[in-house]
Amino acid sequence: YARLASGVNGHNPGQTARQLNTMKTGVERDFALNGFAHGLLHSDPERALQWANSISNENFRKVVTRNISKRIKVELPVRSGGQE
Repeated sequence: YARLASGVNGHNPGQTARQLNTMKTGVERDFALNGFAHGLLHSDPERALQWANSISNENFRKVVTRNISKRIKVELPVRSGGQE
């Protein structure tokens, strides 16, 4: 799902999101959401966190959102918006 989220090899992240929305809540969906959120990290960090927050298992959700937040701070410390 990470590769699909990033649009690698012509994949459409929107189509992947629709597929995730049709999955039943549970372990498989949670792991798919983890991969999808990590795939979106560079192109859309806010949406990556939103998807991570939809993980149903509370402990796993906390781990994933913490990891994504750390990666955003380290890998994307400053977005181009405030620079001149």
